[in-house]
Amino acid sequence: GFRLGGPAEVTLKLGRFVIAPKQPSSSAVQASAEIEELVLAERESGARATLRALSLGIQADDLRKPVVVAFTGTVEDEQKPGRIEGRLLLYAWDEKEQKVRVDPTALSFDSRMVLEDIPVGPLDRALGLEQRGLAVLGDQFTAQSESRMRSGRGTVNFNIVSGNAKGNVALRVDRKVAYLDKPIDAQIDFNDRMAAIVLPELGPLFKGVESTEEPIKLRIEQQGFAIPLERFDIKRLTIPQARIDIGKVVLNNLWLTDMVQQVVRARLPNNRTSTWFTPLELEMRNGVIRYRSRLDLLTQQSMHLSSWGSVDLGRDRLDLRIAFMTDSLRKHLGVKKARDGDTLQLPIHGSLDKPKVEYQAALAGLAKIRAEAEAADKIKEKWARALIEAALE
Repeated sequence: GFRLGGPAEVTLKLGRFVIAPKQPSSSAVQASAEIEELVLAERESGARATLRALSLGIQADDLRKPVVVAFTGTVEDEQKPGRIEGRLLLYAWDEKEQKVRVDPTALSFDSRMVLEDIPVGPLDRALGLEQRGLAVLGDQFTAQSESRMRSGRGTVNFNIVSGNAKGNVALRVDRKVAYLDKPIDAQIDFNDRMAAIVLPELGPLFKGVESTEEPIKLRIEQQGFAIPLERFDIKRLTIPQARIDIGKVVLNNLWLTDMVQQVVRARLPNNRTSTWFTPLELEMRNGVIRYRSRLDLLTQQSMHLSSWGSVDLGRDRLDLRIAFMTDSLRKHLGVKKARDGDTLQLPIHGSLDKPKVEYQAALAGLAKIRAEAEAADKIKEKWARALIEAALE
């Protein structure tokens, strides 16, 4: 959250103020407030954002009708100023009780707002996103929003365009929780923050992405999606179904290279390689990312791997499996007679920064695959010989 970073001078102007409780149609309010500079400081980091030339106007000619609120201003955060402009119709008249009633937790209003070149940094810090917002949106974003709320329930729609991403978010708000009204489809341009912060949280296979051939595609399904609006924490998001497609990338994953070399028992020619990722289908609940289906990747050297399991962001723990698929067993691990469906699975535990591979279990599994493949081959040879002998007789 934010606190005032210093004193602010407010100029209030009251043009008209008539309140007649028994004659609401005769009541009228016309007022404005102007603030030249308002400095907000983020509570934990102390980082500052400056609001300038803030102007707020309020007009009501009949308290039974909507109160018109208009506002403009600029926002600065070590970037060029961003602009805020909006208009809100506040429904304050309670028809049942025949009086003005404003409950901050259950407001009724219609609004339209334009946000132009708004710095992302202050929002990222205030929401505790730890630069994930900067990774997805970039340093600034532009958005148009429309809201229709009745007693704390209603819809909010955003069209967002930034240096890194573009997409539409349609929310259905029910007091303290927001739900998706339709799926989110967004495209995110690859950038250094995505590579360093967001992608590695999906698992160790996503470390070291240096570039992508196409923008990253994100789809979040609406069923079951929920955002807690009170005490927001990204780890409390509920996302039952999402899809992230990074496609073909240039990968320089030293951890993956070392892991492959430990298993293959041979040095790979190059850490940097073109790699194809299948789309990752995932869900997120209580800070735990779980793969909904198997993720596959194929390197330029025709190394075919797959992965499944979960990443606990809250406790920073991995519970994943990475498997060498049948074609990799035959081509790279020397199991020429591997049966269709044979895979070598490596349990991955530890943390995101220090994934731990259970190599002993993997090597024991490889020995078992070899033995079973050889045994199956001998059985095939025995049956083939028997069939030939039977045919000759």
